[in-house]
Amino acid sequence: MIPLLTALEQLAPHDHLCSIYESPEERLAVAVPFIRIGLDRSEKCIYIADDGTEAVVRDAMYAGGIDVERAIATDSLVLQNKEAAYLKHGSFDPQWMFTFWADATADAMRQGFSALRAAGETEWVVRGGAPGLERWIEYESRLAHTLARHHCLALCQYNRRLFPAEVVLDVLRTHPTVVYRGVVCRNMYYVPPDELLGDNQTARGVERLLTTIREREEIEYVLRRQRNELQLSEERWRSVFENSAIGIVLADPSGKFIEANRAFEELVGYTTEELRSLTYVDITHSEDILRGAEVIEQLVSGSKREVQLEKRYRHKDGEYIWVRATGTMIRWRDGSPRYLLGLVEDVTDRKNAEQELDASVNQLHALARRVMHEQDDERRRIAQMLHEATAQDLAALKMHLARLSRTASYLSETDRAALIESILLAEQSITEIRTLSYLLHPPFLDDIGLLSALRWYVAGFADRSGITVNLELPEGFARLPRDTETALFRIVQESLLNIHRHSESETARIRLRRAAGTLVLEVEDWGRGIPKASLKQITSGGGVVGVGIAGMSERIERLGGCLELTSSDCGATGTTVRVRLPLGQEER
Repeated sequence: MIPLLTALEQLAPHDHLCSIYESPEERLAVAVPFIRIGLDRSEKCIYIADDGTEAVVRDAMYAGGIDVERAIATDSLVLQNKEAAYLKHGSFDPQWMFTFWADATADAMRQGFSALRAAGETEWVVRGGAPGLERWIEYESRLAHTLARHHCLALCQYNRRLFPAEVVLDVLRTHPTVVYRGVVCRNMYYVPPDELLGDNQTARGVERLLTTIREREEIEYVLRRQRNELQLSEERWRSVFENSAIGIVLADPSGKFIEANRAFEELVGYTTEELRSLTYVDITHSEDILRGAEVIEQLVSGSKREVQLEKRYRHKDGEYIWVRATGTMIRWRDGSPRYLLGLVEDVTDRKNAEQELDASVNQLHALARRVMHEQDDERRRIAQMLHEATAQDLAALKMHLARLSRTASYLSETDRAALIESILLAEQSITEIRTLSYLLHPPFLDDIGLLSALRWYVAGFADRSGITVNLELPEGFARLPRDTETALFRIVQESLLNIHRHSESETARIRLRRAAGTLVLEVEDWGRGIPKASLKQITSGGGVVGVGIAGMSERIERLGGCLELTSSDCGATGTTVRVRLPLGQEER
């Protein structure tokens, strides 16, 4: 059953309805909201009061939220008595009344109102005394046709206790819509004026009754079939609801539980009766409440039809479980929220596995960082040992061999040749040991800084590889922390090595710059590039090149930066390794 106010709001111009009441309170309970709705819709409203009832009507309108004086002042509301409307010429004339309603509607439209809405009291009719009232039912019957031609709707009010039953019966026959005991009804006993006022009414009445009987049976048949289908649908829904392995829960828009299936009860440990005294907030982890409120608001507002989130529920035993909840809003016909339907799955095992995996990954990252740090320290130690011990020993050996060569006249030609070759081998070993020491860890990197180490390394790389390298370094570049300089140097080292091995590029460019509090390092080539199919595997650590790139990424992430790899195998666009590293306040 549609609530009275909702039903009255569904009325529109051209409607002709009667209100059958048994007390003044019942009459005003329909008339006041009928007028208020019209005023809210910018319609002009006319209320025709009986003798001595205007003050009562005013008070009821005030109590019903209508600013009567303001509405009258703006001509939105007109309160009239029967003499000013029905009996303006001293008698009741239906034809003049039809003209009255047509002119009143036209005036309202000219004034800018959207329609004319009228409500009239009729108790004065039963008291009689005015000529023409014998045509009252004729007037009511033909009024529906007049309203259909004009932008107007009318409410006629009849006191059932006052009017004779035969008059009430005629009233019912002349109004397509009836309001009785707070219910607005489509009147299946309405008789069109051509039938009610025409000839051969008995035969027409028989035809109408038979038609009504047939239509009623058809309607009842359809209702029975719909009721059976609804019952079957409810049974299917109940079966799915009760036997689903996934938790299903129904709540009101505020989140208070209404119904839950067995799977949900087992999930949270509460019975449905216990849940009905709780809301979702009562069993939600405190850290997840705000997010839950946000997604419910999205459903209530209609900004989303469906939402999904993972959250923690507190089981009745106090333990927390992880769930994945999918929610949707079931609405009334007018679109307002009715029920919140949730599908809830237990994902605790998956969440625990993810957390364990995350912990393992973090441990691996920490181990990788320690390995790289120890590897750098070992390289530094080996480089220092080669430079300060092995290279010095070889230099001393060369000096001894040179001294022998000055006194080697007594040696045979073969021995002298062997001595000269030994001196050359010593010189070559010294050069290779020093080169290896510098490649492992250039002393410039610790002593003078990153820029000098890059200049030295790029010059040596160009000589060894034949690749022309353009080096763009900023002026006045201050020293960076040792770990940062080491990481950047190793990235340049690894990038140039990859260019030499894989790109077939004849040139490369290294660019170091500051940009908005960030240090940017770019190593670029114009070689054959990396196929798209391989790029994802490489950046994730797959393949020979990928291992080096993954190591570079690990180095820079440890310092709070990021590494980007862009490449194309179309044309000569080549590959670019780009590092972005945030600078501290003192480094900017």
